[in-house]
Amino acid sequence: MVNVLEKYFDQTFFVPESIICWPNAVCFDALIAFVSHQQTLFDEVIYGIDSIAFVKFGTSQEELIHLLLQTLEAFKRNQDNSIELFSHDIPIYYDLNVKDLNALAISLKMDKEEIIQRHEKSILKVAMIGFLPGFIYMKGLDQALYSNRKKVPSPRIAPGSVGIAETFTGIYPIQSPGGWNIIGFCPIKLFDVNKHPAIHLKIGDEVRFHSISEKEYLKMNAHGKY
Repeated sequence: MVNVLEKYFDQTFFVPESIICWPNAVCFDALIAFVSHQQTLFDEVIYGIDSIAFVKFGTSQEELIHLLLQTLEAFKRNQDNSIELFSHDIPIYYDLNVKDLNALAISLKMDKEEIIQRHEKSILKVAMIGFLPGFIYMKGLDQALYSNRKKVPSPRIAPGSVGIAETFTGIYPIQSPGGWNIIGFCPIKLFDVNKHPAIHLKIGDEVRFHSISEKEYLKMNAHGKY
């Protein structure tokens, strides 16, 4: 059993009723996409940036391994079949006057217009959803835009704010403090607790941003005034 796990995972760690796995680079994207788009045998599956946790309440370590092996066997059988991943075209109003963008231009030694252009051309993938309910982490950011979080977090970030930090782009689903560098605003609600599912983006889905004007943003804005 352990040898089978080693084929797919660089490391596994058992905690009560759970197993945390770090998929190897060869199968990471495909395995994450497969698990996130299937009916799971587990009570809960939790996705991290480079890991995935499988949770089954009331089970032993041996039972967890058995369920995980079943999942891996299904993954193996379906490797030749492409998983239907969705591509999302998301509007964003790049606000040239937002102070984070000004600070980012200085730290990156890059014009604000170039930052916007590079970000809009980035082909992103949903890597994780967490930190806040519905907060979307997306990888695939242009390397020239890699940046540190703000040294002093903002006490109040409006819902729909789009920020970059380290190697990721993120979208704030609700008003929250935060340390990401805000570069624009998304007018549509990507997370809504009154809908099922509350968020329709899935791990592995592709995301592209397209620029809209301030007038278009105000017309489309579903978040209200903040």
